Amino acid sequence: MFYHVHVSKMIEALIAADVSEREIADFCGSAQTTINRIRNQRVDPRYSVCEKIADLYRRRCIEADSSLADEAA
Repeated sequence: MFYHVHVSKMIEALIAADVSEREIADFCGSAQTTINRIRNQRVDPRYSVCEKIADLYRRRCIEADSSLADEAA
């Protein structure tokens, strides 16, 4: 399934899922300040950073929601 979500919204969702900017930055190999700038749409991230944020978003937000739905069924 394909989702079209702006990278800043992915960061917001990760933070709502209790993932800190620091954890996102560590996962992406970036600085926390870079993640904050992306989150606030002050910079456009490199493609490689977008891929890593999307990967973390899939793992922590989409797949987590799917597993919760499976448990409820």
